[in-house]
Amino acid sequence: MGDCWRQSYEIFNRRPRMTLGIVIGLVVLVIICICSASSKGDEVKVKIVPSHSTTKAPHMESHNKTTSTTVATTMKTNAVSTSTQKITTTTPKPIELPKKIVTNYHCVVPKCNEKAPNDHIICYNLRLNESHPNVNLIPDHPNPRQLKYLVLGGSRDTFGSRMHTLTADICNSFPNLLTLEAQYLGLEKIDDNAFDNCTSLEHLNLSYNKLKFFNTNKWKTQQNLTELKIAGNKFESIDPKMLKKTFPMLKNIELSNNEITKSDLKLLSSFNLTISDLNVK
Repeated sequence: MGDCWRQSYEIFNRRPRMTLGIVIGLVVLVIICICSASSKGDEVKVKIVPSHSTTKAPHMESHNKTTSTTVATTMKTNAVSTSTQKITTTTPKPIELPKKIVTNYHCVVPKCNEKAPNDHIICYNLRLNESHPNVNLIPDHPNPRQLKYLVLGGSRDTFGSRMHTLTADICNSFPNLLTLEAQYLGLEKIDDNAFDNCTSLEHLNLSYNKLKFFNTNKWKTQQNLTELKIAGNKFESIDPKMLKKTFPMLKNIELSNNEITKSDLKLLSSFNLTISDLNVK
């Protein structure tokens, strides 16, 4: 080591300028190397710490694009399904009207004697409640339009016919009736158009039912009715003027076992009607 320094010293003494230049060059080279190493270290640090970098890795970008596409597709599918569901739930369903139920009943011609008229008919065991008031009467007769006298088969016991509402089905089936016997049926209601097609009706018996109102305001005028029996019901009042207007040819009326007021009775008497067995309040 001592020999190395000695030789270097001798060279420096022989050529000092050259030696000084070599030393300075070496110092500069060392400084350049140190600076270069320092800059590379900074670059490595930047690449190593990802939190300070704004550049995304390629595989992360592709993953994010795939995720965004999947989310967008899912949102579109959900939107379509939601709109379809809204359309399905908001579309009104057609209202289905209840079907009219008509009950068929056979009616027979009474077997009396050979001289008995062939225009009578009787219907037994009718069972028509409030929810099913409509009926199709099928007569045992070659020409139903020739029938003039109809008995609906009501009786005081429970074996007779029972009807809640008197509908237009009767007169539609037998439009040429002259007499209709509809007593002891348990009737509680008469439709406004019940007698529209019975324009020839002369005798009407509605006795001993459960009728409370006898409102003929909407009835068609019965020009031929001469006798009306409504005894044994629950009438409290009858408008004599409307009664006479609806039945202009009325001559006899039976009102027994009702609760008709005296004022209505007085008005009824002024129309020259034959009134039988009237119970008044």
